[in-house]
Amino acid sequence: MNIINKYKIFSNTIREQVLLVFLLLGIGLNFSHAQSFPKARIKSSGLTSESYKSVTFNGAYDWTTNSNAVFFEGKQACTYLSWVDNYGDIHVGAYDHASGKIKSTLVYDNVKNEKVQSTALFVNGEGRITIFANILQQGRYQTLIASATAPEHMEEWHCQTIESAYMTALQPVACANTQEVLLFWQNEKSDICFSKWNNKALASEKVLIQSAASGSMNFRLMADEKGEVHMAVADSRSNSNNYLYYLKLAAGKLYKADGTLIQELSAGSIKKDQLEVICQDKQGQGLWSWDIAMSPENKPVVAYSSQLGDAKFIYKWANWTGSKWEDKLLADPKGAFAYGLDKAAPFQVGGLSIDRSSPNVLYASVKRGEHFEIEKWSTRNKGKSWKVDAITQESAKDNVLPLAISGALSPQTPKVVWLQNTNEEFGLNRLENTNQWFLSRAITAVKIGVPAPVIDNPLNPSQIKNVMHEVADWQLITPRYNKGMLTATNWHYGAFYVGLRALVEMDGDNRYKDEMINIGQAYNWQLMDDIFHADRLTVVDIWAWLYSLEQDPYMIDKSQWALDIHLAQNYKKATDVRFKGSLHKHHWWTWCDALFMAPPSFVEMWKVTGEEKYLDYMSEQWWKTSDYLYSESDSLFFRDDRFFEKKSENGKKIIWSRGNGWVVAALARILTYLPEDYPTRPKFEKQYKEMAAKLLELQHEDGMWRVSLLDPEYLDQGESSGSAFFTYALAWGVNNGMIDFQYQSAVEKAWTALCNNVNREGRLGYVQQVAGDPYPFKASESHVYAAGAFLLAGKEMYQMQQQKELSSAAQ
Repeated sequence: MNIINKYKIFSNTIREQVLLVFLLLGIGLNFSHAQSFPKARIKSSGLTSESYKSVTFNGAYDWTTNSNAVFFEGKQACTYLSWVDNYGDIHVGAYDHASGKIKSTLVYDNVKNEKVQSTALFVNGEGRITIFANILQQGRYQTLIASATAPEHMEEWHCQTIESAYMTALQPVACANTQEVLLFWQNEKSDICFSKWNNKALASEKVLIQSAASGSMNFRLMADEKGEVHMAVADSRSNSNNYLYYLKLAAGKLYKADGTLIQELSAGSIKKDQLEVICQDKQGQGLWSWDIAMSPENKPVVAYSSQLGDAKFIYKWANWTGSKWEDKLLADPKGAFAYGLDKAAPFQVGGLSIDRSSPNVLYASVKRGEHFEIEKWSTRNKGKSWKVDAITQESAKDNVLPLAISGALSPQTPKVVWLQNTNEEFGLNRLENTNQWFLSRAITAVKIGVPAPVIDNPLNPSQIKNVMHEVADWQLITPRYNKGMLTATNWHYGAFYVGLRALVEMDGDNRYKDEMINIGQAYNWQLMDDIFHADRLTVVDIWAWLYSLEQDPYMIDKSQWALDIHLAQNYKKATDVRFKGSLHKHHWWTWCDALFMAPPSFVEMWKVTGEEKYLDYMSEQWWKTSDYLYSESDSLFFRDDRFFEKKSENGKKIIWSRGNGWVVAALARILTYLPEDYPTRPKFEKQYKEMAAKLLELQHEDGMWRVSLLDPEYLDQGESSGSAFFTYALAWGVNNGMIDFQYQSAVEKAWTALCNNVNREGRLGYVQQVAGDPYPFKASESHVYAAGAFLLAGKEMYQMQQQKELSSAAQ
């Protein structure tokens, strides 16, 4: 969503310093009298932005428009939002105010890497949702119009694409007394254009305001209860005369604020010098119109920003008194935020949005410390002073582009959404399908002003769902990619996707399924190059599962090719499961972790192809590794053969917690699908039961397991990743009759302890980092594989507690 406007910014350090001094003195910016920032009292504290619900963990709305969040109440009360993810896909989501649930649907799957220029959402009086988007398709711009097939409905869409030109800042409003929509936008020349859409066709465009060669414009608009359209237009002329204009469109005529007629709409376009001037800024480098609303007295108010230098901005507030425009300072945003490649332009600041149901309230993004935060600013005296309520505070990420939800009536909550940005870059367009993209891509979440629910009863099924969503969202918003082996298709993320799969299967939430499909598309459904390494096969499980849902053979053709190469070896004779000193230690399953990474993928490929050869290979190789690494006397696995004789500092066997977590979790996953009559199933069941019994014996009073299972004194502290895998496997055993029901309380204790390690923001802590043996870890440490294990456990705990509630109700 790049803005095509190019701003030639004149930067002069001395001049900027002088401007700032003048600003602080309240002189020099063409003010009618000396001004200073109004009093702003911070009256309440906020939460970290990570403590609020995410409508999506990957997406952003268009910063050139304020038309992407709408409240509608019909059969249900929902806030609807649209966004584009960083793969270029267009989504619509809904937050249900009664249930607190969030759902979403994919409207446009951008599989061809096309550029999405601008998007806007419109909800008509019946609750029917329409998405407008401008997309660059094979070098030509198209307008996508997607309409839900029924009111308050997001599952089915009627989509049409129309040949068009470049369109940005799409802003739809309802036509007065008709079912038509007026769609406004800007073209490549920065002209403000409009067209009518009648639910079937988009009329030819008309230019409303000519930009002319000098300067660039942006605009915001709103339609009042009478259907009159009010528009605030910012005109930046690069260190020359910058203007903020007002225009009203009513009954086919164009007016100034005092009712003076400019001309009939049918007379054609108008020029900027015909517009009403709200204010003139001769010294600044550019203006940006953020929002316009109608005051309780039915008079327009405008929120905008002025650029003083490359990273220097001020927020301002203008209101029409009935006879003149009063232009006032509002706040210092205390920094710049770059939304595009051009880091010196009038829009590069946190942003403002007016609450149109309470026009004396606006939402501002202000830099407080290291990050931008979202604040609610309220005035009772037309901007002479303000009360500030912090919505977010002490966040770990930037929070920008607050968007007051259109139609949200007081005291309707939530009233605002915003973007939470993970890194310094901000962008939506899909780039090349390379790992480098994943290392540098921007991860942006859409946050809604609803605090995530407090988990105070982790055995309640609803709270289990809630904490699973919070853990999944936090991990997706906080990526772990690096320049080494931690890519989006390696085992770390493969284990996480297994957990996301469990969440989708439990809750049917398409946001997570769509993310995994996008990752597969981005990597062209390929594996990492060294396909004999078990760690590279973990994602095959997910590709095959997605294929079972989507029935797209392209999803698994490369994975099946890779697994067939494994089978083509003379594996029955050539397999060598030695790790220590072996030149081929990563060719075979020589370490116990490998039993989680590879075998379930062979099982999943059997499920989707029906070819039993994949089960046979899995079973043959499992038992070779197990015969070598499984300690019959301990009912546990050595990590690899380096630990056969090695002892801890306390003289105990080194039996690594997470290593055994990988194995027992894999056993549960395999047994979930392995046919009852498969020859080696009894052996898998026996090994599972032996390990489960031993793990229940080793569980500590706090519900967790220690990182060194047979030497708890080494580090007497519960570790989350191993404990999460154990909790999953044991809960699965209770649910499937493999473990006696009497152990349910032990499993519940483990789950409760894990939930206590999830902080208010959704981060699962106390995770040992990537390792091959026990070593210390911190409360603040997390990792994607631990989140995956937590989600696996959550699904089983949800089923367990649901069954428990049903049994109690039946008694």
